[in-house]
Amino acid sequence: VWQDDSLEVFLSPQMDNENFLQFVINAKGCVMDYRREYCEVACAIRNKYEFNLEHTQDISYQSPTLNWNIAFPWKAIPFEPAKERLLAFQLVQNWYRSELNSVCWAPTIRNIHPWTFGLLYFNQRSFGADELKFKQIFLEEPGDTLYVEVEYSPELSGSTVEFLLVAPDKSTRREKLSLTPELQVPGVKNQNGLYTLTLVVHKGDNIKPFALNFTHRRPIRQPFYQKQLFPTPKECTWGEGSFPAAKHHRLLLPKNASERTCLTARLFAEKLLGFTGRRYETETTGSGIRLAIDPSGLKAEGYRLSVKPDSVLITGADEAGLFYGCVSFIQLLKMDMRCSADAPAPCCEVRDWPDLPTRLAPLWHPNNIKPHAGMPLKESAPVDFLLNFLDSFMVGNKMNSLHLQGLETLLPLDDIHPNLNWSPEKRYYTEKDLRRLGQFCRDHFIKLTIAVAAGGHDTMILPMGSDFREKGWQNTGNVAHPDYEKYYFAVADKFIRAT
Repeated sequence: VWQDDSLEVFLSPQMDNENFLQFVINAKGCVMDYRREYCEVACAIRNKYEFNLEHTQDISYQSPTLNWNIAFPWKAIPFEPAKERLLAFQLVQNWYRSELNSVCWAPTIRNIHPWTFGLLYFNQRSFGADELKFKQIFLEEPGDTLYVEVEYSPELSGSTVEFLLVAPDKSTRREKLSLTPELQVPGVKNQNGLYTLTLVVHKGDNIKPFALNFTHRRPIRQPFYQKQLFPTPKECTWGEGSFPAAKHHRLLLPKNASERTCLTARLFAEKLLGFTGRRYETETTGSGIRLAIDPSGLKAEGYRLSVKPDSVLITGADEAGLFYGCVSFIQLLKMDMRCSADAPAPCCEVRDWPDLPTRLAPLWHPNNIKPHAGMPLKESAPVDFLLNFLDSFMVGNKMNSLHLQGLETLLPLDDIHPNLNWSPEKRYYTEKDLRRLGQFCRDHFIKLTIAVAAGGHDTMILPMGSDFREKGWQNTGNVAHPDYEKYYFAVADKFIRAT
């Protein structure tokens, strides 16, 4: 489809710069279509190719013009013109010559972004020639008030206008206002990035939208020495004074502490040693840092952290919550950027829990197979590099699901076939490394998913020979080869057993 001067149709009833459906058709009537939306299985926004958009097509060619006559039922989108009235829309003609060019009203190389879509709006009769123009728009800094200055046809004065704002995080805000030359909207999310503002003017039963994109840049704040926990907790009250962690040496556990609680205590003690220089011992009585599990007043995986000058209590709603409470305490020790013999943790009362049961980190490990790779590193990124990164990024942000791609390009696979993944100087991962990765994830409440590419980016199989490469493609494996699945699943089995 993509190399055949295809026509693309984009539709977005959500109008949130994120979710849309795409329909692609070439001159032969071959179709590629999908919905881009949140998937509860993948725990991420993804392209759902299992979707098929209902349509009828009539294609004809009269030199030099190719004609498409395509119809989509509203229910297939789904969209109700009489009710919703407004639909984001883009029409693209691909022109594949030296590179993939997208011909449309927002020209770009290759991919089209939803914030460049136009708007289809539906009326019983013409709205008329009345116009509205944006003169100035800015977001108060610091603050949360959006100021919009407009000029418009006199006939529109006092009209009802629907305010639709899409923030950089793709959240949307809608409300109805009375049209005036200066609009002020308080309570707007103040974020770095691209906003899309649409003012939908109502004239009787008819509407007309006026939209623009604008970028807001927040001043860079020095992050050092700020009192901030990650992610931002639901409740946090800072107190006076601090707990001198280097003057204590006890982790207090319940007498009936579970194996998992004891493991959390050992991992916590290792972290404390690095920040305090003290080896914390697990005991059941005395003063120090007490760990407990009590679900009252907390949601799943939540925790309560109470830091006083003479004691610390970390309470988890469950085992995962207790672990995340310990992570937050380590973040407290990092707040004072000056080295201090006491290793002070600021006094506070914190209560927090996750909004999502699955918090995904999709990572693509640098791929070092030449000449088939596009992301080689100048130096190796061995398993210690990976585990340190996961500890800082995933554990530090209390994420619990890792989707990791690219490791198959770094592992010797000679026992399956001597040419599989052949690049001896770059294959520095071992099965022992994979076992360490699997154990790290289990210890830190991370569900590990190893992704092994197939039918695209499957560089491990390309050194097997030209018959394992898709004809006409340099970096795509031939999944129709009779031995492709045998080798692919042998590699998958190796990863499953090791992790």
